[in-house]
Amino acid sequence: RVSTLFQAYLSSDIWPDPRLIAIKSAAASKQTLVEVDYQSDLRVPVDVELKTRSGQKLVKRMDPSKNQQTLLFDVPPGEVEVVEIDPSRSIYDSDRFNNSNAFTPVNFFPGNARNLADDAYTILWAPFLQKLPGNDLSVQLGWQLFRYVGTGLTGLLVHHPQSGKVGYRLLWQQSFPESSLSLNMRSAQDDDKTLPGERSTDITISRRPLFTGWSLLDLYTRQRLRQTLGFANESHLTSALGFTLHSQRRRVCNLEFAAEQEQSTWVPNGSFHYQRSFGLLKSHCEVPGLQWKTHFFSGVSKRHGSLPGGGLFNPQDLDEARLRLDRPQLELAGRLNMWSTEFAVPLRLPLPRDLLVLPRRSLIKVFADGGHIREPEHRVVSSGVGLVLPIGGDVVGKQPITFLEFSLLSVLYRKVDRQVDSKPGLLFDFSGQL
Repeated sequence: RVSTLFQAYLSSDIWPDPRLIAIKSAAASKQTLVEVDYQSDLRVPVDVELKTRSGQKLVKRMDPSKNQQTLLFDVPPGEVEVVEIDPSRSIYDSDRFNNSNAFTPVNFFPGNARNLADDAYTILWAPFLQKLPGNDLSVQLGWQLFRYVGTGLTGLLVHHPQSGKVGYRLLWQQSFPESSLSLNMRSAQDDDKTLPGERSTDITISRRPLFTGWSLLDLYTRQRLRQTLGFANESHLTSALGFTLHSQRRRVCNLEFAAEQEQSTWVPNGSFHYQRSFGLLKSHCEVPGLQWKTHFFSGVSKRHGSLPGGGLFNPQDLDEARLRLDRPQLELAGRLNMWSTEFAVPLRLPLPRDLLVLPRRSLIKVFADGGHIREPEHRVVSSGVGLVLPIGGDVVGKQPITFLEFSLLSVLYRKVDRQVDSKPGLLFDFSGQL
């Protein structure tokens, strides 16, 4: 029997997950019942420890031949201080947050956290500077809540010294693996991604993959409330439907095609209406010592009336048109066709481990972006060199985790219509957008 369990433990691609369900009283409150079960199909024997207020420790063992089971301890429930499954960490557990009735601690990094604890929340926070295409320099404070290596809540505070404005971004994510669904809720204002003076609040529901057993197609729908501060008549609600088509995973190149259509569905005064559509094709090719990425974007906005900026396209938006042009700030466009490409090679820096830089993922790259902007008419090109330094660490049983990704680009050439500028300019961020 032991041999069978050990063989299953070695050959399985899942982790054990014993769970504490409830603590109840029995025998006229003179004994304590502890209900436990296994959340995964990999069942291994593991200790359940009950600690009393006087410091006494009692131990029972879970039986892997049973899924749900009740353990009886000769201790009154009022004397129980804490019950914990596997206190000695004898097994790898996929979820230690369900192992105990004790309050889940919260650690901070920088602060009292020394690693990503598998039984405590970790809040990673960092102040940094950011300069993105078409935006002024901003001072930001970002934080992220980790539940071991999983995360749900991310926040950002933004200050723009030149204008004096203060912005924010909040993002909450929740996955439902049993139905292949994910829920994203986001609210942002003046955060270097929304337009100046705009507040955007949206809810996105995604199914990934759309069809069980065929992982190539994802589908999502989004409801978004756009508000322009000080202009109540520009507030409106939009609905969007989009999909992403992935190529089969290959050793050298992977392709991704995405398309979305968004349209205004509720405008209080009925003064405008728009339908905003785009297509995006991305590729990522990698061979030993070289990476090559491409990005092609085409968008069109069909509109009527006096339209707010949210119904148009920002040519310098890194998620869509991806024009890494530091200056000037270009006008919003009704139609555009853009392209972007970059080549990167590993940059193995002899840095100390205390800096938390992942040297095997550090890169140096050259890039070139450009395209044809219509409504208004412009032809643009920008190019330069860049540096990427991922910041993170190794986690036992997992892939290396990247917390931040510092990117520094030097724009060495820019051309807007017939005007050429080769004076170097800098773009940088800690979120991996560049």
